[in-house]
Formats: sequence, C-alpha cells, structure tokens
Amino acid sequence: MKDYAKKAAFPIILSTLLVSMIMNIYNDSEIIPITVLALIVITALFFLFKLLTKRKILGGLVYTAILFGTFFFLMSFMFSNWYAAPMPFSSWFYAAQDETTKFAPFSIVLFVAFSFFLSSVLFYYTQIIYRSAAVLLCSLIPFAIYAKRYETPETIYIAAVLIVFLALMVHQRQLSHKEHIVLTDGSYWISVSLFVGVVIGLAIIIPKPQVTPLRDTFDEMIEAMEGVSVDADQVIGKLQTETDGSEFNEAPTGKMYYYVLSDDAPLYLKSQTYDEYIGKRRWKVTKEYYETGYSDWGSKQSYLTYSNIVEAVRTYQEANGITDGYDTPEVENNVGTSAEIYASDFPAQYALTANGIYTVREIDYSERVTYRNSHGDVFWEVSYMPPTDKYKIYYSSENADMMDGAAEFAMQFDRKSFRELLVEIENFNDEEESSDFTAMYFRQELNDAEKYLDDTKGEISDEIQALADEITEGCYSDFEKANAIRNYFLSGDYSYQLGFRASGNDIETFIFEDKTGICVDYATATVLLARAAGLPARYTTGFLMTEPMSDGYYAVRDKHGHAWAEIYISGYGWMTFDSTPASDEIDDGMGGTQQNIDPMETMWVVFVLSAIGVLLAILIIVFLPTIREGIFRIIFSLSKGEKKIVKLYKRTSKLLGKKSGENTEAYSTVELAVLAKEKFGYDISPITKLTEKVCYGKIPAEKNETEKSFECYKGLLKVIKKKK
Repeated sequence: MKDYAKKAAFPIILSTLLVSMIMNIYNDSEIIPITVLALIVITALFFLFKLLTKRKILGGLVYTAILFGTFFFLMSFMFSNWYAAPMPFSSWFYAAQDETTKFAPFSIVLFVAFSFFLSSVLFYYTQIIYRSAAVLLCSLIPFAIYAKRYETPETIYIAAVLIVFLALMVHQRQLSHKEHIVLTDGSYWISVSLFVGVVIGLAIIIPKPQVTPLRDTFDEMIEAMEGVSVDADQVIGKLQTETDGSEFNEAPTGKMYYYVLSDDAPLYLKSQTYDEYIGKRRWKVTKEYYETGYSDWGSKQSYLTYSNIVEAVRTYQEANGITDGYDTPEVENNVGTSAEIYASDFPAQYALTANGIYTVREIDYSERVTYRNSHGDVFWEVSYMPPTDKYKIYYSSENADMMDGAAEFAMQFDRKSFRELLVEIENFNDEEESSDFTAMYFRQELNDAEKYLDDTKGEISDEIQALADEITEGCYSDFEKANAIRNYFLSGDYSYQLGFRASGNDIETFIFEDKTGICVDYATATVLLARAAGLPARYTTGFLMTEPMSDGYYAVRDKHGHAWAEIYISGYGWMTFDSTPASDEIDDGMGGTQQNIDPMETMWVVFVLSAIGVLLAILIIVFLPTIREGIFRIIFSLSKGEKKIVKLYKRTSKLLGKKSGENTEAYSTVELAVLAKEKFGYDISPITKLTEKVCYGKIPAEKNETEKSFECYKGLLKVIKKKK
C-alpha cells in the first residue's frame, strides 16, 4: 500500500489541482475547503479503483454500478433543484463570472462530475497503462473551460499544473525504466516541450472577458451612426405587432428567460402592450403610438410619479389658501425603486419593464440607450445592442391595492375632474412663473392615454356596454370603476382553467356563457369593460415574477408568462389590474396546458429508467463473452468454403492467445497446436490440419471434416472454462 501511495501521489495531486482550477471559476471564495475536499475524495477514489482492479469482472461490475449511481445522483439532484436554478446549467456553466450567481446545487454537480471523471481517466492512464498524451489532454480541460468563458486562469494554477505534470512524467519514467537516464530520452523532451508550449501559448492567447472589445465595437458603431434617427418602422419590425393569444397555449419547458434582482414581488414585468382589439381575442399594435415616442424620458418621467402629483396639488392648494380642496395624504416617495434584469437565454433587444418606469440603463453604465413610446414600452435602439444582455429599470413601485395613500388620493378623481385640476395648477404656475412641470406632464400623459378610447365603440358590443354600466354603477372615480371591474371577475362566479378555450371565438361567449378561461380571456374582457366604462385601458403581455431564488433573485421562465390589463387611473397614472382568478393548478405560461406534476414522481421515473440502464449494462458486461460467441457462431454458419475454415482458425487462435497471454497472431499452425497442448492439454490438430489442407493445399473440405473441426473448437471452449 505504501508503494502504491508513492506511485499514485502525483496523479492524485494533478487530479486535485484540475478540479480546484475548474471550481475556482464558480466558487472562488470557498476554494480552499473545496480543494481539501477534492484531495480527500480523489484519494479515496484512487484506492477504491486499485481494489477493483484485483478482480476484473467483479471490479468492472462494481465500477459500472458506481458510474451509473453517480450519474443518477447528479441527474436527480439537478432535477430536484431545477426550479430554483438561476438559469439553465449550460448557460450557468459558460456564463462570465460577473454575469451569474453562485448556485450550490450546480457547483455540487460540477464537483462530483469532474472529480469522478478526472480521477477515473488519470487512474487508468497512469496506473493501468501510461499514456502521456491522455494525461496532457486531461490537464488541458480546465484551460478549455476558461477559454470558453473568456476568463484568464490564475498564474498559480498554471504554474502548479505545469510543475506537477512534469514531475509526474519524470516519476513515471523512473518507475518504468529504473536503469534508464530520463534526461537523455528524446521522447521525454518532446513531451515536455509540447506541454510547455501549449500551456504558455494558452496563457498568452486566452483573453480577458471579451466585454471590453465588444463595447469598443459597439461604441464605434454608434459613433458611425451619429445623427442617424431611428425609424419607427425599423423599431416596429423588432416587435410583435399582433397577437391572438396562441403563444399562451404552448406547453412550457421551464426554460429560463430572465432572472431578476428585486425586493418587489409579485412584480409584473411587461414585454408589450396592445391598443386595438380586432375580435376573436386578437389584439393589434397601432403604428401611431410608436410614432409618438421619446428617445429620452428621464426628465419627463421624473414627474410622472404618484408622489410628485400629490406634492404638486398640496403646493397649489397651500399657495391659494384652499382648505376644502382635495385631500393630499402623506405618501412615501417610491422613486428609486429598481430591479436588475439579466437575460439568460432570451434576446434583450426588447426590454422588460414595469409600470411607473422612468428610466432604463445598462448595469454599470450610465448612458440611456433605450427608446420609449406612448405605450410605455421600452426597448433598445436599433443602432445599439447591449453586449451583456443585462440592464436595470427604475420605477415607481405599485401593488394590487396601489401604494399607501394612493387609493385615497385617486378615489377623489374621474378624468374630467383630474384634467380640470391639472389645468388650474398649470395656469397658476404660469402666472407665478413656476418651474414645476408636473401638472403639464401629467396632462400630456392623460392626452396620450385617451387615445386608447378613440373610436373604441366599434370594439364594444351592446352586451359589454350594458355590463360595464351595471358593474360601475355608483362608482365615481376611475380607481373605483377599475377596481369594481376587476372584482367582478374575482367574485367567485368565474374560474381559471388551464388549456380551456371558450365554446365561441367571441369574448362575449366567455363573459356571459362559459365564465371559464385563461389569462388571455380575462385580460381582454377587463380591457373592453374598462373602455366601455370610459377608462383608457390596454392589453398587456409579459411575465409575473413569483418564483424566488436566493440572494433576492427571482426566476422568470416561459411558464411565468401572463396577460393582464393596464388601466389609466386619474390621480395616479397607468396601473396594473389583473382579473385572472387564482387557481390550484400550475400556470404553465400565459394560460397553457401543463399539468400539475409532482417532481418526486418524475424523479422516480428517472430512478426506474436509470436502474434499468444499470441492469442492462451489467447484463451486457456479464454476458459479453456469450454474446460474442453467439455472433461468431452465426457468422460461421453463414460462411462457406475456405472462408468458413479461416474464420474458425482465427477464432481459435484469438481464443488461445487471450487465455494464455501470448501473442498468437504470428504463430504457425504447428506452433498454435503446441501452445494448446502445453497450456491446456488439448489437441486442436483437427482444426490446424484442416486449415493447412484447405488454405495451403487448396483442397476443399469435406462436410464431416468441417463438423469435426467445429466439435474440436467447442471442446477447447469446455476445457478452457473448466481450467479457469
């Protein structure tokens, strides 16, 4: 055991270094305990493999069982933590270090997989047979990973791997050629030079993360396009101009689209809004809304927050001595609420946003590179693509009941009274030469919002109009009306059912007959009822951020897709109203058809399939000689003439060589017969004499001669088996 420890020391150290080098990318802060653990695990594996080599068949079976057991553990472990993953494993594995988060389950999988793989390969190519090329390839694995991730390996790792590899080569030469002077061996120096050259080349060539050169390229593009305006037609081509809700019925895969760092949940992250209803649950984007966009909303949006308008009304009333005017409750200024959005496996050309958004910026960059239209949609300018697919949104926070004090303030207004108040404040500020533009900007937004009511009567049937009047009867403010419409669908008479499609294509069938549907149906109905009640409203698609991870992050997957209504509330602004009832079923993404699947049930399926795979592998290994023998006999029976005899002789020669440990490829027929007699005490002359007769004498074999030689072969098998 002591001698083996000396022989295996360098391979164990090299394996540990390689695992540590890989894990340093993902868990650099805990790399010391990880390295120590790797050393312990790999040492144990090397001694286990040594024990397995003492019994070839049993050892092979045990190793196969360990291999499949390890595979099953890794797969089941990944599956059980799949819903909490920040992104798919492949994306996490290749993502640059500053663009991903530490995720312990993925790190554990990576550690176990590489520890087992590297120790297995290096054990075989250093303890069973020595192949310097195989050891070299194993040593290059971490460098390949670093290169793929655009990261530079630490110098200490490069030096350590180089030193241990060279020491391993020297030690291996000393073990195999004790009488030989290694330093005079030309092949040794060729191997050393090859490895050193490759390592140094990689250290020089492998760049830092390619963010900097990419940013330089984009900067050059932007400079070249200075003065070129962004055409609305170009922008609109990047967006979905029409939707029929069909995307909501697609079965989700659980694929990660984004992950979001936010303290605000549940947060509605919209991707696009639609203004024109064209029937049969279909919505369209009208081009005019994109033609009224702003390239920079920073200064304007700073006024479009609830706290700003409250303060503007309070200042106006105090300046004019108005004591019986509107109540202006003390409110918390939520300007500055932010969320960091990381695009995982989805293009970030079109940015997710939230209501009350006032700016979008690249993380770590100050320039605003976004385009915004009167829909409130935000996306990157066509001339600029974000190289990192990550950005930060700043917005005024809201929830289902509005912010503290917001409802109290908004319930004092309908559109008419709110507009009158804004005009009064504007006129007063003009007279006083005030620089407060809050009222003016709110009035401009109200004008834009009212475009959603233009010619809307063509979308509203008499039945929907009558229902809207009934629901909002007795309501004064915009907020009261919108809240009444939402509560109408949440009252209990309506239900949510995945995969359900109404008996008719018209929305009236859903509202008045089926009363069962998906988010598409509820969002469409809410928008139309709100418009019938005189409220500007729009159909919105996006994601509902409800899946918490760790460290404040939330997962946003395809199954989190959702549709809802946005309604303009006088005294507040655009507000989210989600009228889709809660369901015990799992929402698979915008109203799809996924069933509620128990992860444990799926894991048991994986277990059964893995167990079957292990059993089949064991059976194949155990019965491999029998399988080979069966294949030979089939081929032998189908062969004719000289080929039949040649195949039998070759099979006999190969069998004797394998069981005796001799190289029988160059043996003559006489030498092969002597070997069979000496090693196994068996006479194979019927096979060798028939071979000489047919192959050398060119005399065809008689049927009885062929049968006799085959019986001789079967007898040899029995003798070998009995002796073993």
